[in-house]
Amino acid sequence: MWFKTIVRKFMDYKRNRMLYDDCDKHSLRIAKTLYELHEWKSAGAVNIYESMGNEVSTKDIIEKLLMFLTKLYIIQLRNQSIIQVR
Repeated sequence: MWFKTIVRKFMDYKRNRMLYDDCDKHSLRIAKTLYELHEWKSAGAVNIYESMGNEVSTKDIIEKLLMFLTKLYIIQLRNQSIIQVR
């Protein structure tokens, strides 16, 4: 369990020190990889976190999901709720 804690703290440290340009670059790379997955193309419903702070952005992914999916659940950690958008 201690290893997981160390890795999580290290990743939090790296994420919090990431520049905004790097966030954008990583966001685009993650989205591109996601869009190529068979699971993405055949999904009927998706749960996704709303990005916050200095995390990679999920905004573009959510917008694309809104165009194509019939069921989309956005998890908002600020008020700890799950919203079914569609």
